[in-house]
Amino acid sequence: MNSRTLEWVTEVLGVKFKTLVGSAGFPWPNQAQPMYGECGETYFENFDNYVAKNNLDIRLLLSTPAEELIVDEAGVVTGVRGTDSDGSTYEVSAKLGVVLASGGFSGNTDLVIECDDTWGFA
Repeated sequence: MNSRTLEWVTEVLGVKFKTLVGSAGFPWPNQAQPMYGECGETYFENFDNYVAKNNLDIRLLLSTPAEELIVDEAGVVTGVRGTDSDGSTYEVSAKLGVVLASGGFSGNTDLVIECDDTWGFA
């Protein structure tokens, strides 16, 4: 997470972090862990609270893979189409932009095992 993002997450969303910790191969502390929650739970909870507190018209669609970007004649992405886990389809238009976010790498056990050449999870 870069410094501008960290500033926004801490000062605007109010996420509090544990002391930085290091990981193998890095000579300096490089991992920021929220004080509570797992796998992004803290970020989403604080973001949801911020959206509600500021009465923002923002809706998160979780477990809804984006299947197609909607692109205008000029090549600008103006929306996205996707299908929710219950089979509902969505077409979302955006005036100011589309944010695509993926799940954590650690949440895909098969991919972790496939790519692991350090930790011995395979």
